[in-house]
Amino acid sequence: MMLKEAWILLSLWMGGFGHEYYIFDSPKFTSKRSCVIYVMQHHRALDMHVSKQFGTEFINNKFWCVEAEALRKRLDEVKAIPL
Repeated sequence: MMLKEAWILLSLWMGGFGHEYYIFDSPKFTSKRSCVIYVMQHHRALDMHVSKQFGTEFINNKFWCVEAEALRKRLDEVKAIPL
């Protein structure tokens, strides 16, 4: 079954210089509301997971619920910018 609209969770790791993002590949959500509720209910576990991915102690990270297709388009635009 294909989701009509897919929302994903994105985190800004606060232990770095503000440029380190972590994109969760699961879970995926069918609405922004369901994503926000999930973050509210699991914030501490999400913080610990992201901190572990970057090899640091527990840090309060920032989380966003992002429409998957909009994020994909934006990342494609950024990749197209020559360095």
